[in-house]
Amino acid sequence: MKRTVERVLAIISAILIGLGILIIVFLTVGMGALFKMDEFKAELVQDLMEDPQLTLTEDEVVAVLQLFESFISFGWVFVIIGAIALVLAIVGAVQVGNPAKVKAAGVMFILGGIMAGVITLPSILLYIAAGMAFIRKPLVPDQTFRPLHDVQGDLSNQPPEQK
Repeated sequence: MKRTVERVLAIISAILIGLGILIIVFLTVGMGALFKMDEFKAELVQDLMEDPQLTLTEDEVVAVLQLFESFISFGWVFVIIGAIALVLAIVGAVQVGNPAKVKAAGVMFILGGIMAGVITLPSILLYIAAGMAFIRKPLVPDQTFRPLHDVQGDLSNQPPEQK
């Protein structure tokens, strides 16, 4: 069985995961560059302190800055998890063509879907591919067509007629 559908779903999912990783890397690097600039930090602190709707103390402003800076490290964690999901999707797409490793590919699709985000589009595509890998059975090999008199000869335990 070719399992083209599973492979296509996994490839589409891998492309979407790769795009998500690129976006997260771009945002993480951008936020990191912003928070390395002292002017940006000073302006952010000034805006937080002068906002009339917010009554933040200096300690709370420092906590907000630390929260924003922690997003940078969380971004890299998401990049690493996304990279693992990407590898699982690609390896599963390669393995799904091997009839002996279809179940292993299904497990890789499920793990990759969980790591890609439980209910994101790439994970849903991986879940569908995993379900198809587990449920679809290989086709029975085609039997060659034999004329009816050959079949009758087999049934009566007599050798088939020679022409």
